[in-house]
Amino acid sequence: MSERNLHREFARAYIRAERAYDQAAARGDIDKLDEALARKQALERGVSIVIHNPAVLT
Repeated sequence: MSERNLHREFARAYIRAERAYDQAAARGDIDKLDEALARKQALERGVSIVIHNPAVLT
């Protein structure tokens, strides 16, 4: 997967997680809110790992 495609896939996944978080917050669904927050945090951790150690992509 090219770096450009990787960025695109991350952006899509993060946007989906943000959207799920916003929708759960609007509905007051705490369980879904927790799930969406966990997805967002996992994506952020993954990006942090890649930024600090780009060799993990090769």
